[in-house]
Amino acid sequence: ALEYYLQALSIRSRILPEGHPQIAQSYNNLGLCRLDKGQYPEALQAFEKAIKTYYLYYGKDHQDIADVHLNIGNVYFELQDQRLFSEYQKALDIYNQTLGGRHPSVAICYNNLANAQSGQENYDAATAYYQKALDIMIHNYGTVHPDVAMSFYNTGISYYFAGQEQQARQMFEKCFSALNYQPQAKSTFDEVNNQQLLMQLFQSMAEMEVAAYYRTQTITQLENALEYYRRIDQLLDHLRATYQAKGSKLFLMQTAHELYDAGIELALALFQLTSEEAYLFEAFQFSEKSKGILLLEALQKAEVEAFSGIPLEKTAEISQLEKSISELEKKRFWEWEKTNNQNKARIDTLSRQIFEQKQSLNRQISALESQYPQYYDLRYATSTLPVSLIQKDLLSDDQTIVEYFLGANSIQIFVLNKEDFQVISVNLDARFFEYLNAFNQTIRNYSTVSSREINRNLTTYAGAAHQLFQYLVAPVKDLL
Repeated sequence: ALEYYLQALSIRSRILPEGHPQIAQSYNNLGLCRLDKGQYPEALQAFEKAIKTYYLYYGKDHQDIADVHLNIGNVYFELQDQRLFSEYQKALDIYNQTLGGRHPSVAICYNNLANAQSGQENYDAATAYYQKALDIMIHNYGTVHPDVAMSFYNTGISYYFAGQEQQARQMFEKCFSALNYQPQAKSTFDEVNNQQLLMQLFQSMAEMEVAAYYRTQTITQLENALEYYRRIDQLLDHLRATYQAKGSKLFLMQTAHELYDAGIELALALFQLTSEEAYLFEAFQFSEKSKGILLLEALQKAEVEAFSGIPLEKTAEISQLEKSISELEKKRFWEWEKTNNQNKARIDTLSRQIFEQKQSLNRQISALESQYPQYYDLRYATSTLPVSLIQKDLLSDDQTIVEYFLGANSIQIFVLNKEDFQVISVNLDARFFEYLNAFNQTIRNYSTVSSREINRNLTTYAGAAHQLFQYLVAPVKDLL
């Protein structure tokens, strides 16, 4: 993107007069790209050039200039520089003057000011700004809209950090409604207007329940938290089947691993408190699901199609439906961005078309399950084998399965014998990764290391291998 933006700037600077707004727009685009890349000094430089160029054409008060002030404020936010407040205020003043006080851009300013106040733990001020943003969003979009949902969520988080848990819960409940999801009815995820935010909301609700448990020692709150992670698991299954772009799947993998890590920790904590084996089985299922995402991404579609016997025209038909749904969702997203509900009929039409196309896709996928079960299992199935089945049908008396889940702070080691199932937690420290890196490097360097260094290489390998054994095998060797 950066290369294209630079080419556009070069062409515009050559053929347009100095001070033309399209040159300023190019500088602004460059700044946004630099900001996304974390190149903050370069981003500031590009935004300053954008503002100077806009000044030459518009003077000082124009919506485009406010946009750049907002972007500069976002750079200062990343740098934790207090100048962010003055930049956001400049943008707010211009938006109020040029667009009126109830425009969505004004709400964005309030939201950013709230984020800044929250970052400095000024939660009362943050909540007040979030509430202003929320009022404007509802005025423009109604109560069911992804931007409104985000405002409810931000307000709820601010209340929670301020110690006002009841108000936070109220905001989160309204966030569910704005997302078009009814927790009690267990609405389908297809109807949700921002599935990523829904996943974030589930996680926040779970974390709030866990925090409440530490205050009250009421196990029900941990069980409530685990229920949210079960819903996260269901949503991940849904997203895994619907995401098309490779970048989206990579993001999903990273997000899923962190969420499954929290779910496993919670299930194991409940086992410690209740001794109910069902929680151990659930921890194992979460671990298996986290690997399933990696495995499904590794199986390239072309290879799956090659050995599963499915006709190419069948996969082409499904692929075309998936692309069509994706295009319709993009169109609906842009319609959502418009204001004052002028386009409600258009949104309703697109929503109906998306629903019908998804119904058609679901019918096609269901048909695959009976007609081409091998393809279906590789491409769409998300179920995992239960522990009881592994023990009964897959293990002989002298066999043990050992599986690992690498979490943020510990490794969970799952050990399955014919008659026994245990989970061993091993706490991690920085030395584990040092040993791991040394182990890998000595193997990879072995073929190229000089004869003078060979003994050092072998000694390093043996030491690292021994230490890794202490983390990975010694805790469970008596169970094998």
